[in-house]
Amino acid sequence: MATAFKLKRSSSSTQPYYFTVISPGNGATLATSETYASKANALNGMQAIINAMQGSVQYDDET
Repeated sequence: MATAFKLKRSSSSTQPYYFTVISPGNGATLATSETYASKANALNGMQAIINAMQGSVQYDDET
């Protein structure tokens, strides 16, 4: 089962994007990222973790 990432919107007007890392086993939130000024920056942060994990990942955009 793949680790899931969810891209989300925050209430901040200056840094409205962040993501969470979700456990493949029980769906619990394992980590929450810092906030980002752009969606592209949040996706880059997510990609850095995906690259480091070197495993299968599921990505959900909830923005």
